[in-house]
Amino acid sequence: MNDKELLLQAFKANQGKMDEITLGEQLGLSETETQRIISQLLSEHKIEFEQFGLCNYKTK
Repeated sequence: MNDKELLLQAFKANQGKMDEITLGEQLGLSETETQRIISQLLSEHKIEFEQFGLCNYKTK
């Protein structure tokens, strides 16, 4: 599984319990990599910007 799919799965499992940068770091991603992947997921409409607990994004 690639980093983008791992982060998407992590967003689904996270349920807003931690912010997106910390979530990415737990997967071994840097802040820059995490932000790049978030941008891709947003453009693919797989996540949306919405305050969800501590996280600013939630899956669709």
